Amino acid sequence: MATRAASSTPYIRIADDLRKRIASGEYPVGGPLPSGKVLAEEYKAARNTVASAIRVLREEGLVASEQGRGSYVLARPEEDRDEQGLEGVVKRLGELQGQVEQLSKRVAELEAR
Repeated sequence: MATRAASSTPYIRIADDLRKRIASGEYPVGGPLPSGKVLAEEYKAARNTVASAIRVLREEGLVASEQGRGSYVLARPEEDRDEQGLEGVVKRLGELQGQVEQLSKRVAELEAR
């Protein structure tokens, strides 16, 4: 998905920036995003604006959110994945492994309750 930051609303600019940061690996697959409060301070935006940006990423399938637990990265943007050949397959398997490990931890936490 192409970025639209130049003439867009604040939440779109924030979503575009977060998408780039996910694509770069700054926020890796399976890892958490900073809290809404932290992102609001970083972007000097209202928390509702940040929530709208995260909603965009959720609708794209890049992040998931859990009430009271925050948001975490599910996948990198399609345009930034190397889906060609063995290298792409290995890369995607690594991403899937991260997702499975994250889900396993969450299941273990729930079972411990």
